[in-house]
Amino acid sequence: MALDEGGATVREDRGVRRAFVLATIAAIAYSGWILAPFLNPGHDEIRSYVSELAAANEPFALFYQALDATAGTALVIASVLILRSSRFDRRLSMPFVLLGIFGFVTIIDALLPLSCTPTSDTVCAIEESLGLVPIAHKIHTVSSSVAGVVAAGSVLWTIVVRARNADLTPLGSASTALGLIHLVTLGWTTLEALGVFHLALGIAQRISLTALVLWWLILFTDRVPGVSGTSRRTVPAH
Repeated sequence: MALDEGGATVREDRGVRRAFVLATIAAIAYSGWILAPFLNPGHDEIRSYVSELAAANEPFALFYQALDATAGTALVIASVLILRSSRFDRRLSMPFVLLGIFGFVTIIDALLPLSCTPTSDTVCAIEESLGLVPIAHKIHTVSSSVAGVVAAGSVLWTIVVRARNADLTPLGSASTALGLIHLVTLGWTTLEALGVFHLALGIAQRISLTALVLWWLILFTDRVPGVSGTSRRTVPAH
């Protein structure tokens, strides 16, 4: 029996490490927008959405769509591997559930990209406001919003849990700081999208995405055996 338990532990540890590798791949793929200055030199990074790089009428659309699909798929599998671990702390299960949903919605974003770039194309912006864009464009707009909400929920849940359990992880401070940066800049991006003000939409979104990627890397790192005390510690749920 002890041997069986030992074997199960080894398999779980391998699963968690594979989850971290997949989360890292997802983070790299999801950060493909940093190549825009080289691949899309005409792209306005200060005022445009990152998703516009994958718009159907853009020169490297398929490349960015493939990156998003890769990121989403890797994140879904990574989240499932973590959730399958029997030693996983149930209080932190929800962030991984939400990250899995985020990954799934990201795949939808990749398969149904924008048809044009509304922040740089006046005709596109008018058609979008009048609802004259293709159905894929409309779905992408909705799925991107859902992805933002789900990601924010995952971050917020983790911040609350770690605030209530200060000893849960030594990586908690960095995670909380990145989470707050993500939430603030996501709010900034949302207000800009709603037309409340106009101030560097692209910069706000890129800061938000960078913080989110680093945040989920810490979240997965925290599960790797030997990195954090919580990886092997059983914490009573309440």
